[in-house]
Amino acid sequence: MHSPQASLERVSRRGFTLVELLVVIAIIGVLVALLLPAVQAAREAARRMQCGNNLKQLGLAIHNYHDTTNRLPPGALWYETRGSILVHILPYIEQQTLYDKIDFKIAVDNQVVNGQVLGTYKIKGYNCPSDTDYIYSNSTATNLVGASYAASAGAPGITNNGGCSCSAAVSWNSYALAAINMSSGPFHRRSGIAPAENFAGVTDGLSNTIFFGETRAKCSDHARNGWAYSNNGQGLMTTVIPINTKSCDDNATDGCKRPCNWNNEFGFKSSHPGVCGFLMGDGSVHFVSATIDHWTYQYLGTVNDGKVATLP
Repeated sequence: MHSPQASLERVSRRGFTLVELLVVIAIIGVLVALLLPAVQAAREAARRMQCGNNLKQLGLAIHNYHDTTNRLPPGALWYETRGSILVHILPYIEQQTLYDKIDFKIAVDNQVVNGQVLGTYKIKGYNCPSDTDYIYSNSTATNLVGASYAASAGAPGITNNGGCSCSAAVSWNSYALAAINMSSGPFHRRSGIAPAENFAGVTDGLSNTIFFGETRAKCSDHARNGWAYSNNGQGLMTTVIPINTKSCDDNATDGCKRPCNWNNEFGFKSSHPGVCGFLMGDGSVHFVSATIDHWTYQYLGTVNDGKVATLP
């Protein structure tokens, strides 16, 4: 005959049944499924905040450059092969040591600095944490680091690329506020092309003019040349192309969706759902909806059109 104590011991040693375990696992799975979007949203919010801080630092660098020289830095020195704006503002983002080792008497493109190709250095603040696909190679160098931010040319006319054609290549030119290969914004890849030499030339107002916006190396063959290259999309990115227009598929049969197309690749785009980060001339940073009125977008990109637009 079993004692009551023995019966209690047997009851206390009883574990979960298989059904009970499955129920617990199912409940945990539901909770994880409910929490995961919130966790992902929180992480993206943190990444976007860091991305905005990077743009803010670029704004401070441009202002410090202007205070020192009374000029805006060049979007790029393409004809001279002396690098992009991201090279010329290095001293103003705590990269004076690297800048001092660059020999500007010769081509900056793929120049070797301390035994390393300049464009392969990863510069703090040049990459958005949401943009993880930015290491590419060109015909002369490997592991080039594409930047997540580009200097704006405003609203110039765009042209087609015969080797990577797009059926809708020039459909956005009705919004262009400058001729093809020119600039209505603060920067251009060729010196002397941009209409504003300094802040005084931004007559629409610094707070109403886009200076920098987000871009993605994955979506632009030019940006894949790396942040230091003289022809890497700096001073070419344009408001004529709508925000976040897709051009990121190397294998697309439609050239408009490929990064080699000379129009859609120059549109500002980000990895943030529905928005793109922009730096205004006054140093403020805004995440602008991809659904912004397209004329408003052009006026924000242009330094002196006389149509002062404000961010929605």
